[in-house]
Amino acid sequence: MTTQINELVLRVAGINKEQGNRLGGDVAQLVGERLPKGIGDHNIPELKIQLPSSQSSDHSSLASSIADQIVRQVKLSIYNT
Repeated sequence: MTTQINELVLRVAGINKEQGNRLGGDVAQLVGERLPKGIGDHNIPELKIQLPSSQSSDHSSLASSIADQIVRQVKLSIYNT
């Protein structure tokens, strides 16, 4: 299965562009790994997630939390239509 993310915009306070690019890449990889297998093709024009500012600033934890929220929203979009 191939997961295609056309655009991923992250707004995270306290990180620079390089860190943001790395975080975005890690989030995209985790989303691809965590999406259910065999869900088929779906066009989801936009997803918005928000994490509390108290969320861990550790890169791995942040990437994992963002990916979890994206996967949750994708599942809701797909299975509730």
